[in-house]
Amino acid sequence: MWLNAERNGESPDRYVLTGKSNRQHKLYVIIGQNGWVPDNKGGEGIIKRTREMQEQFDIVANGHQSVPVDTYVITVQGRYFEP
Repeated sequence: MWLNAERNGESPDRYVLTGKSNRQHKLYVIIGQNGWVPDNKGGEGIIKRTREMQEQFDIVANGHQSVPVDTYVITVQGRYFEP
């Protein structure tokens, strides 16, 4: 799973969302949850090895921020590989 957004640094699970009304507005987020790990090999988002057809993950603010009021669009992409 990964976001269609600018990466925040080298870690593949950290992103910068840009405001829809003002591109100077930024919201720094991390994606993940227990059982998910950063995809350091592929470099895109997070991965989870499971046989389940559905899984959940969180998108959370990365640290204490003063986030300007705006609309922050989140587009998520993913792949599922049959075991």
